[in-house]
Amino acid sequence: MHAALGDVLFAFVEKDHLWLSPTYHLQKAWWSVALDRKRLLHQGALEYGQALCAAYLQAHPQEAHRVGQGQILSVLLRALDTLG
Repeated sequence: MHAALGDVLFAFVEKDHLWLSPTYHLQKAWWSVALDRKRLLHQGALEYGQALCAAYLQAHPQEAHRVGQGQILSVLLRALDTLG
C-alpha cells in the first residue's frame, strides 16, 4: 500500500486519505487530502493525480524545484494505484 520514490518522497493511502511526506527517511511535514473516489473513477487516475499534484504544489511550491513535478505525480499515481 505504500509508494515511494528513492529517498525523496513517501506516499500512501489510508481510510480514503492520501498522505504524502516530502522525505522518505524522516517522514515529516505530512500533507494529506481526502480522496474523492467518485472523481477518481470519473476522471481516471492520471487526471485526478494531476489535480492532487497541483494541490500539493500549491501548498509546497518549493517541492517542484527540489524533486520535480513529474516525480511527485509518479509517486501520487503509485499511491492511487493501491486503491484498485
